[in-house]
Amino acid sequence: MHTGNGTLEFRLLNQRQNVVFMLFSNISRYGNFSSAELLAESKPVRLLDANEPTQGHLALAKEQGAMSVQWVTRDAGRPQVWWGTSSGNLDQHATGSVSTYTRADVCGPPANTTGWIDPGTMNMATMTGLQPGTEYFYRYGDSQWGKSREHSFVMGPAPGAGSTIKVLATADMGHAEADGSNEWEYDMNMRLVQPVGSPQQVLSSMANVLRTNGLEQGDSLDVTRRMQAQAPTHHLALMNGDLSYARGFATQWDTFFDQIEGLATQIPVMVVEGNHERDQPLSQDRYLDQAWDSGGECGTPTYQHFRMPNAEYGSYWFSFDMGPIHFLHISTELDFGAGSEQNRFIQRDLEAVDRSVTPWVVVNQHRPIYTSSVSGREHQSDIVVASDLRSAMEDLFFTYQVDLTLSGHVHLYERTCPVFRKTCVPDAADGSAGAPVHAVIGNGGQWLSYLVQPEPPAYTDVVAIEHGYMQLTANGTSLHAQMLAAGDGHIMDELQLTKPQGWRPDPARQAQIVRTFTPHPPASWLDQIGISFAILDEVTGLCLKLLEADPSQYMSESNATLVQDMNGPESIAEVIEVLRPYIRLLRDQRRQLSEPLLRRLASASDLEYVLHSV
Repeated sequence: MHTGNGTLEFRLLNQRQNVVFMLFSNISRYGNFSSAELLAESKPVRLLDANEPTQGHLALAKEQGAMSVQWVTRDAGRPQVWWGTSSGNLDQHATGSVSTYTRADVCGPPANTTGWIDPGTMNMATMTGLQPGTEYFYRYGDSQWGKSREHSFVMGPAPGAGSTIKVLATADMGHAEADGSNEWEYDMNMRLVQPVGSPQQVLSSMANVLRTNGLEQGDSLDVTRRMQAQAPTHHLALMNGDLSYARGFATQWDTFFDQIEGLATQIPVMVVEGNHERDQPLSQDRYLDQAWDSGGECGTPTYQHFRMPNAEYGSYWFSFDMGPIHFLHISTELDFGAGSEQNRFIQRDLEAVDRSVTPWVVVNQHRPIYTSSVSGREHQSDIVVASDLRSAMEDLFFTYQVDLTLSGHVHLYERTCPVFRKTCVPDAADGSAGAPVHAVIGNGGQWLSYLVQPEPPAYTDVVAIEHGYMQLTANGTSLHAQMLAAGDGHIMDELQLTKPQGWRPDPARQAQIVRTFTPHPPASWLDQIGISFAILDEVTGLCLKLLEADPSQYMSESNATLVQDMNGPESIAEVIEVLRPYIRLLRDQRRQLSEPLLRRLASASDLEYVLHSV
């Protein structure tokens, strides 16, 4: 077509500068815009208010009875927060502080190259003297440049075993454009620039499912909406790493904060850093300069946007009390080994918890200490890091009787029994759990992790490969958690822990058990089969070559199911439907597989088994 017309509508966020629309053709997958032809360019769309206070979000402050609010403007002014106990009568105020970061403060591309835009000024001000259970109304901004609209929150309970707390929790949530548009990323894949239904587009869709080469995290919109709707009845939100998946593209942080603002202005959001916020060669993460996951951010945007109490850049760990729970937040991206600064902090923190005040201890981290994942080749792989975490911290968690850990990184939900050294431990005589329970809540929005053991280890009670989030309620004697599905809200799993009134820990007795404990875990499916993640690469590589060589083998399958959007498949059944061509190829072309691989996949009749087993 040489001439024509049409319309497209886009949501425009305030990103502190004017906007120009450009129309390109001939965008290549690997060259990005280097080979593209610019066909048209709009006049600048002028921004009316660069210093509008945007991206508001609450966080607990260092002192009890204090709440910080953080927001973004273009310029540094005189940030203030105004608050009171009745709407429209904000009779208290406080002046805050400002900070920002530059290209020099991030450590690699694309964060300091194609992904860079000026992040503006991060503003923070703190409301003090707040009373538990009281509703507060507040606005934030600058007297000269303007204030936000009025928001409100209810201050959570003070530390104490006699109170009740309600918490929302998620991990690996990410962001997506609410208008349905896609964003250009450094790993942009072929399916977005090929005709729908073409061999290249269908092939890329299938490869995307196996390789989880996600763009936006569309299901995060459902998770965010549900958590936002429940926020008025809850006191706290936890986000355990891989927060925005910006990975070096600053505009995606803007999208993320716009997405969570309705939630984060109602209840405080407390975070930990994940690999996609922190890890980068030469950035002092613990992964031997092998991980490029942050896209050059190296934790700087996370630290600047999420000022957590007593957490500093390079030591992003902290703890706080609310109601009957002591929350400990740690970093799995920095050194946590025995003798490290972080490990010493964890031990000091757990030793100091007054369990008469906070009988429950919940540890928040990004990478899981237990997982049914089969990723285990590299230093930063799921299985290797889980083993490292157990070596460094499992004895501490058992000795000081941690009740629950919440992690992410693996994009599913799973929960263990009360477990120590891969062995389920029976409840104590008083009904309290005999060991910590570990839950992975990495199903918050990013594409799901399908590659798990088909027969979970004996210590794994539940595995659910579906997007969702957790809600948790605790009082002095009961902790009840539910994993809720993002789609329709159904309950995917429930956990109930109890302990008697006046329960106290016994670290001396626990330490004696640690010294004499003999684990007796039955061999897991992975232990018995011994299939490594490398075999998936071999299977996938073979199938891709076959499909590329003869697209007719799968074109009959090119229907709407194969045309993936940013949401990705929601279940194993949908994955299998997308991968029917792979399944047929594995059945029809098994003679082309290597003999060693055939022997190890002897019982694999189709890819449905491989997906569950490799």
